[in-house]
Amino acid sequence: MLGWLRLADVPPNSRTPMEWMEASASGTGDGHHHPAPTAIETDAEVMPGMATTEELERLGAARGSDAEVLFLQLMERHHRGGIAMALAADALLESGPVKQSARDMINTQSQESGLMALMLGQRGAQPLH
Repeated sequence: MLGWLRLADVPPNSRTPMEWMEASASGTGDGHHHPAPTAIETDAEVMPGMATTEELERLGAARGSDAEVLFLQLMERHHRGGIAMALAADALLESGPVKQSARDMINTQSQESGLMALMLGQRGAQPLH
């Protein structure tokens, strides 16, 4: 992923985590505004969709169906965070391998997120917001 940031001419280090996502909101220099997707907020704030230490501790302590549900909830939210990042990369770039990888991630993680939402429904649970 660091290599992809370099290919996209985005510095891998910044003052704030995921600062490159904000750059997509200013467009790609084409005179058009490309809004960045809304990030999924967590206490981690490192990147969208990341589980907090507290959530991971709860997952480690969970057993049986409670563990299944919490795992699916955390992973589904993680995928939505990945989709938000991939959408930002897609908006930031005009073409190239990083843009194609971002689009592939959007498709794959959207499908997987939908599957996890279905699995949660089968267990009488909902995705996290």
